[in-house]
Amino acid sequence: QSSPDRGEAALASVIADYERLAKRVDPVSAGREGDREALRRWPDVRPQTAAQTHESLKAMRARLSDIDTTKLPADDALNHVLLVRLIDQQIEAFQFDLDRLPFQNDSGFHTLADYVARTTNATTREDAEAWMARLEALPAFYEQNIANARRGVLSGVNQPRIVIDRVLAVARHQAATEAAASSLLMPFDSLPEKLRAEYRPKAISIIEKGIVPMQRKFVEFLEQDGSSAARIALGIRRVPNGEEIYRFLVRSQTTTKLSPDEIHRIGLSEVARIRGLMEESIRTSGFQATFADFLRMFRTDPRFYAQTPEDL
Repeated sequence: QSSPDRGEAALASVIADYERLAKRVDPVSAGREGDREALRRWPDVRPQTAAQTHESLKAMRARLSDIDTTKLPADDALNHVLLVRLIDQQIEAFQFDLDRLPFQNDSGFHTLADYVARTTNATTREDAEAWMARLEALPAFYEQNIANARRGVLSGVNQPRIVIDRVLAVARHQAATEAAASSLLMPFDSLPEKLRAEYRPKAISIIEKGIVPMQRKFVEFLEQDGSSAARIALGIRRVPNGEEIYRFLVRSQTTTKLSPDEIHRIGLSEVARIRGLMEESIRTSGFQATFADFLRMFRTDPRFYAQTPEDL
């Protein structure tokens, strides 16, 4: 093989290995993309698994460094750049152990199964068996995430009070919901009647005996350890190594090297610029009232709401 061919083959090999790793790490996305085996699993978020993934990523990064990108076709060279950026970001994330924050203000591990249930339609026995496997695996997923959150509490990497309170309200509702009314049964709604009658009672039993106790355990964690350790300040800068965590999150979310403060200044500048354009539009429209009145008019005037699909 010529040198360019070897480079292309080496890159293709790393991409294939990365895709296999991604399917293992994120079975929810892999399942949506047609991986039948992944439909039976939740992510494995144990620290030892994260460490193994980290080592695999470092090995892939080393293989990418050995590829002479000057001899790659343009498309492959671009893929190389993008994969390097993605892997570097994941390698850097490992040091911050963000699994210690397994829930946010409006989502988290505790809402993942509800979301997946609402977007899963079981139409065959194979589909039903896959969802049953996920239900059976859900308590272990809860256990892993609660353990990670407890590590966060012990290390001072925790959520602010307002987040704990909002997540606790959701968790209490989940734990108090009767198994027969659980959203986790929704995938069975699209099954043929005979299969639905077969699988639904089994699923209710799994929810009652395995999942609800873990939901209650999560509530207890939030009420006790989570609440007592909750920080008052909102910003993650206040946790140990928080400044570096914040800078990493900003870089990964914006794909820039700008600091959080620089991003904030851009935000303030853009708000001011857009507000100026809005006020100029108000003046030229002849609207005679305050800025707040103008916004209220836009939100309430029927002229601004489509009444039919054709209008929209």
